[in-house]
Amino acid sequence: MILLLILITSLNKEELPLLSQINAHIWGKVNEPGMYKLSPGSNIAVIISKAGGPTSHANLRKVKLIREKEGIRVINVEEKLKKGKIEELPILKEGDIIIVEEKKFSLSKIWGIGKDVSWVVGLTVLIICCLKK
Repeated sequence: MILLLILITSLNKEELPLLSQINAHIWGKVNEPGMYKLSPGSNIAVIISKAGGPTSHANLRKVKLIREKEGIRVINVEEKLKKGKIEELPILKEGDIIIVEEKKFSLSKIWGIGKDVSWVVGLTVLIICCLKK
């Protein structure tokens, strides 16, 4: 205990914040994937928020937490958030990797393609209607 106190008091102020942060990575369908320094006690929702939030193609029902010596765990972040059970989300540890996968089927994907197709179809119907008159 005394040794720890001596160590802490011997550090300069710039080094102290490093002791109170963990590094975790987030990849996949978030706006700003990468490595983030987080406060101890941070959960998956915190790192997703720090990464700019999920993209419109993100599947928050199957977020993977990869942890050394523990393997892969799949978490339904969407369900926990909808039910207000944020405390049930896993607390992140040093070196954790979070992967936010893409939805297999996304209406926004269809809409993105559908906008172009609907415009062409609409124009074609308009031309056909005008030609019939």
